[in-house]
Amino acid sequence: MAEAPVNEQTVDVPEPIVQSGGDTLTTFDDLEVQHEAAVRDEQLAVRKEEIEGKPTVDDKVAEEVQDPKEEPELQAKEEVTDAARDAALELKESLKPEKIKTYKLKSGDDEVSLRADTQVEVVVSGKQQTVKYQDLVDNYSGATHLRQELSKLRQEQHTFEQDRGDLQGAINDIYDKIVVKKDPEAGLGYLAEILGANPVEVINDIRMQMEPIISERAAMSPEQIEVMDMQQQMSLMKKREETFNQKTASQAQARDLEERTFGVLDSSGLSKEKFAEYYNELADSGDVTLEDITPEFIGYYHEDIQARDSLGTMLSEVSPGIGGEAMDSAVDHLRQVMLDPRNSDLTVTDMRDIAVEVFGSKASQNLTRKLEKSMPAQTNRGAPAKVANEDLWSFDQI
Repeated sequence: MAEAPVNEQTVDVPEPIVQSGGDTLTTFDDLEVQHEAAVRDEQLAVRKEEIEGKPTVDDKVAEEVQDPKEEPELQAKEEVTDAARDAALELKESLKPEKIKTYKLKSGDDEVSLRADTQVEVVVSGKQQTVKYQDLVDNYSGATHLRQELSKLRQEQHTFEQDRGDLQGAINDIYDKIVVKKDPEAGLGYLAEILGANPVEVINDIRMQMEPIISERAAMSPEQIEVMDMQQQMSLMKKREETFNQKTASQAQARDLEERTFGVLDSSGLSKEKFAEYYNELADSGDVTLEDITPEFIGYYHEDIQARDSLGTMLSEVSPGIGGEAMDSAVDHLRQVMLDPRNSDLTVTDMRDIAVEVFGSKASQNLTRKLEKSMPAQTNRGAPAKVANEDLWSFDQI
C-alpha cells in the first residue's frame, strides 16, 4: 500500500528579541509596559511645559492659525508682560539678602561677636519685649542725639523768650517817655543807651540834623508850612496803603489756599477731619517742613496710603502666609515699582503678576499662568491703574 503524499509547509521563525545588557527575552507584556512608560513621560513633559509657560504643540498650532486681526492685541499683551517681567526681575535683584553687621562686645578681657539681628529681651512699660540688638543701638544713638537737640532747643527758646521780654519792656518805656510824657529827648536817649550808643552824642547828632529843617520851616509862610505838612501826610498815607495792599495779598493767598484745600477734599473724598489729621501727622513726623505740607501734598499722601492698603490686600491674596515686617517690606517694594516712571504703563493686573512672581507661593504662580490663558488681553493701557474690588482675584473666587 502506497504512502499518502505529505504536504510540507515552511514557516519563517523570527529571531528572538534580546534586551540590551542581558540575555532575557522581552515579552509582549514588557513591550506594553515600555510603551505606557514612554506615553507617561511624554505627558509629564507636556505638563511641565504648561507649568513653565512654554508653548506646547497645541499652542504652536493655535499660533499658526491665529486671526491676523488679533495680532496687535497680542503684541500689546506681550509688551505689558515684558514690562511686568522686567520690573519683577529688578525687584528680585533689590530683595537679595544683605550682609548682616556684626558687633564686637567687650567685658573685661573677654570679647565676643554679636550679630545685629540677635534678639534681646528688654522691659518696656513693665512688659518684656524682644527686639533686635541693632534696634537698641539705633534707638540709643537716636535718643541721645534727640536729648541733646531738645536741650539745645529749650535753651534757645528760654533765651529767645527772655530777649523778647526785655525788648517789649524797652519799647513800652520809650513810648511812655515820648508819647505819654512828651519828652522825646529822654526817649531817644534811652533808645540810644539800649542800642549801646552814647545818648549825648546821639541827641546832639539829631539836633544838628534837625536845625536846618527847623530853620527852613521858620522861614516859611503859613501856606508853605501847610503844603509841606500835606506832603508829609500824603507820604504817610502812601505807606499805609502799601501795608494794606500787602495785607490784601496775604488774604488773597489765604483764599487761594482755601480753594485748593477744598479742591483736594472734593477730588480725593477726604473729610475735613481726616485732612486735618493727615496735616498734624505730617507736621509731627518731622520728615517734611511746614512749607512743604501743601493741600496737594496731603492729597498725594492720602493716595499713597490708599495704594499701600490695596497692595496689602493684594499680597494677602497671592501670598496668604505673609505678614508683619515681611508684609510692610513687600508693600514698600511694590509701591516703589508703581512710582518708578519707567513703569507708568503697568496696570493693576501687571502689579498682581509682579506680586505673584516675587512674593507669591509656587501654587499661586502656576494658577496665575493658567488664568492668563483664559482671561482676555487688556487693551485699555492708557487708563490709570486703579485698585478696585473687581480687579483683585481671591483664591475663593477662583
